[in-house]
Amino acid sequence: MRNARTDKIHKPMREALRAIGCRCADCYRHGDGFPDMFVFDPVSGRAWLVEIKSGKGTLTPAEEIFFSDFEGCEVLTIWRSIEQALATVQEARV
Repeated sequence: MRNARTDKIHKPMREALRAIGCRCADCYRHGDGFPDMFVFDPVSGRAWLVEIKSGKGTLTPAEEIFFSDFEGCEVLTIWRSIEQALATVQEARV
């Protein structure tokens, strides 16, 4: 099980998503490769399980296993910037 820690953009990303009406639940404490955050956008009805990685951060071995086990799951994604997160939500709203 990994240490329960977050990337430096975790909190600002959560705040930016909430500012546009998304509901966010932190999941990083779950460990075992489970994604960092569950995001639901009530406007589009879409939801994402998000692994947050700053810059060129890489998946841990446990995260790699999780992503492999759930390959093809449409809601599983990696967001590397606040801009990417907001753009993804905005695209879903079109």
